[in-house]
Amino acid sequence: MIKPILLSSVFALALVSLGHSPAFCAQKIKWLPGVSHYVQIPVLYMTDRAYYKNGFLNQRKLENGSIYDMYCGSLEYTIENIQQKTLTEEQKKLGWHYVDKLPKNPLVLTPLSESGKKYVYAQFGEKIIETAKQAGCTDIFINVHGFNNPFAGSAGSAAKLAYTVERPVVLYSWPSAARIALYDVDSTNNEWSQEHYNRLMDELVGVKKRSDLKFFLVAHSMGIRLAVRSASLLKGKNLFDQAFFVDPDLDAETFVHYVARYALGGVQEKEVMAKNDSSTISTNSNVPENSQGKIRILFSHHDNALPIVQLLFSGGYTRLGQGADSMLASVFDPSTMPNIFQGASELFQPDGGKDAANEESLAEKEDAEYFALVKAFQWIDYTILDHGMLGHKVPLDLIANLWSTGQPGAGLKLITAENASVNRFTRFSSRVFRQSKHFGDVGQCEKVVFEKDAHGKIISVAN
Repeated sequence: MIKPILLSSVFALALVSLGHSPAFCAQKIKWLPGVSHYVQIPVLYMTDRAYYKNGFLNQRKLENGSIYDMYCGSLEYTIENIQQKTLTEEQKKLGWHYVDKLPKNPLVLTPLSESGKKYVYAQFGEKIIETAKQAGCTDIFINVHGFNNPFAGSAGSAAKLAYTVERPVVLYSWPSAARIALYDVDSTNNEWSQEHYNRLMDELVGVKKRSDLKFFLVAHSMGIRLAVRSASLLKGKNLFDQAFFVDPDLDAETFVHYVARYALGGVQEKEVMAKNDSSTISTNSNVPENSQGKIRILFSHHDNALPIVQLLFSGGYTRLGQGADSMLASVFDPSTMPNIFQGASELFQPDGGKDAANEESLAEKEDAEYFALVKAFQWIDYTILDHGMLGHKVPLDLIANLWSTGQPGAGLKLITAENASVNRFTRFSSRVFRQSKHFGDVGQCEKVVFEKDAHGKIISVAN
């Protein structure tokens, strides 16, 4: 019980000592006539939570039969119409409905006929295609929540994402214990859920092959682990056109290991395979690709939740979402050409890389693959949009604008900057465990700023 008590105490301490968030004053909004205060948003869901009395618990489902007997269906969640949207024909096709008042229970579930049964994945895949046809669009968002989220909470977040992007959303809800003091339990349950998530990815790959759908991933905090650990399964399949990793709660250096194996290592692996049987070589690149050329990692220096994890559970090693690890700097800073993947290069060369005839050609391919990798990932510092005592918020409007236009939105601008303002709590946690040698930053990144910079000058919107 010591760690849960300590965790709660540190969170409470952080609320007091690190409460340097900007002041937000509640403002009374003048409501437009004829616009409802609430709107009911449909979301597709898949979950491996335990089911009880028309709802889902914060525990794992029992696996008496197949481990793949998942619970799936559609839900409707009533949220506040904060942007005062008037229902358009497109929104009606998405299944949106005005609601006069907020119901006592904003969540309504409609399970599929195969929910919890053998053929649920196949039916769920067809449901996704059907939903897209009804909505008249080809873009589908996959949403994976983070730590400390009950099913209702994750459903509400998915509904807000759907409200913002105005596209169908598929929620994958793993069994978070939904208590701050049970971080260890969430970590274990997240890992337990991996094979279920992987099976969903298999189904989505099949759906993409037999339809014209495009998938976009939005994963938050601990939920990012499911996405990263599925790298071996999705290698070369280019399932997601765009991906957003928001405040990723994953060991930063472990993430680099995945990049080494499933991105850069692919060039050397193909060379070895080609010597044996060239027909086995896939033409797909191992470097992540999407329509914007980016997998966006969104991080905030106002995020005090991840430094707490660093302090209590990581032995001082940083999380990916802190943007504060020396290995990340050596890998993703485009101004340097590191040899950090040299071991991965030699691993896939049967002669240890000493064949002079092949070495130069292989080095050129390594360089090309590395720079493609740097281009594929985009680090975005969204500190000015994060809020609350602990931060760690999902910037929905920012995600929607980056997805649709590649820009952060009205009144905002992306500028290239050095990631220098590392969270002070992050620095402190590294020093406590004497992990300063592992402390660094991602080097150059894209930073969200207001159109007026700190000196009051207007940043050109054309840049």
